[in-house]
Amino acid sequence: MNPGNAAGVLNGRQPKPLTRHPFRYTELHRRLCQITEGMSFRDLGAMTGISPESARRYGAGSQPPLHYVITVAQQTGTSLDWLLYGVGPQRMDQVPDWHVRHMSIADLCQVLGERIGKIQQQTEDIEKNLRRISRRSDGLKSDGVRADAGRPDVLRSDGSQGPLGD
Repeated sequence: MNPGNAAGVLNGRQPKPLTRHPFRYTELHRRLCQITEGMSFRDLGAMTGISPESARRYGAGSQPPLHYVITVAQQTGTSLDWLLYGVGPQRMDQVPDWHVRHMSIADLCQVLGERIGKIQQQTEDIEKNLRRISRRSDGLKSDGVRADAGRPDVLRSDGSQGPLGD
């Protein structure tokens, strides 16, 4: 599966097709073969950290280990729900939209309420920090220390000097 290669030719050669034995065929294997279509066993092995022979066996119907299935899903941007169970959208970038469309109103309201609560907490934290900064600035001014005392002086075009940014 090389996105920049529509013809399916990898490294200058045509990849071997993934074959399946009918007596070992499962929906998981069908979906694995679908998302790895056009990949050579060598490339599939390199992508998942297994030998090309193991990739060939899994493509032929042998039961793959879970770490292999997860790695294939991650490397191809495939949803694990779709790959393992055939549920939901195939691509990970489609998952949030799908979940929102299939949520009940009550669940959607709960999720929105939780997100609004987090935003309110973040807003309160920001306001608290701004008040703290304002009190420090006021304290420096009342002590006779300029609030911009830490800023470097620059020579202005009129010949005067002052803090950077004034």
